Amino acid sequence: MARVAFLMDKIIRKMGLSGKAFIPLIISFGCNVPGLMSTRTLESEKDRKMTALLLPFMSCNARLPIYLVMAGALFRGHEALIVASLYALGVVVAFFVGILFKNTIFKKDDEPFIIELPEYKLPELKSLAVHTWEKGKGFLKKAGTIIFSVSIIVWILSNFNFSGMTEINKSFIAYIGRFISPIFIPLGFASWQNSASLLTGIMAKEVVVGTMGVIYGGNLTKVLPTVFTPISAISFLIFVLLYTPCISLIATMKKEYGWKMASFSVAYQLVLAWLVSFIVYNGGNLILKIF
Repeated sequence: MARVAFLMDKIIRKMGLSGKAFIPLIISFGCNVPGLMSTRTLESEKDRKMTALLLPFMSCNARLPIYLVMAGALFRGHEALIVASLYALGVVVAFFVGILFKNTIFKKDDEPFIIELPEYKLPELKSLAVHTWEKGKGFLKKAGTIIFSVSIIVWILSNFNFSGMTEINKSFIAYIGRFISPIFIPLGFASWQNSASLLTGIMAKEVVVGTMGVIYGGNLTKVLPTVFTPISAISFLIFVLLYTPCISLIATMKKEYGWKMASFSVAYQLVLAWLVSFIVYNGGNLILKIF
């Protein structure tokens, strides 16, 4: 990792970061939370804060189920291309946002890059097994607490209103979805079901698919093609990639850097996701009309 950081320094330096920032960014492809915590290893406060604001664009494993379900339902035969493109888009967006930050809110002189290159060592099988178990146990714990709890909340919201038990179209989650759905009209996926799913995704990104399954109440592979067009599906996937990070990352960012920076991260990512999805959806429709 030290050698990779050394090799990546020249590229990442264009964003105003040192090569060491590559390590938190690459960790974030697994999960953004440990990626954020690893920013502690960066010497510069500017590097720490700037990296923390950029790493949510690295597509974590929690988003992968959404990509796979949507790609499998609407882009059969091209699933790998769609998923790879989303990962690449996250990196590209982070790069250009980094350049923007470098010339605006983090406009400071670059600091020298100093890193120790340790000797190559083969990992021990025991250490690999322990780390694999710890990571797997952490995921199972998350799946058994946050995801399960949110699924229960979604079920309650989907089956009740102030009058008691009711059909899903008159439930709490339908009211909430209809309230926020006008925001997504220019993006092509303004149904209350999609809006409610994105809202629950703030708790944990994996929950988006679970919420859709509960709300639509059927095989998503068959249901989603009746709800999305290919362009609106791409717009939705881009929004999922770029919008507000999960509650775990927000809480960790608040702990590490304070409410002000956590709030800024939530707000600017939401605005950026809306703008990029708007451009893709409307630009795509315009191109289809021309050709």
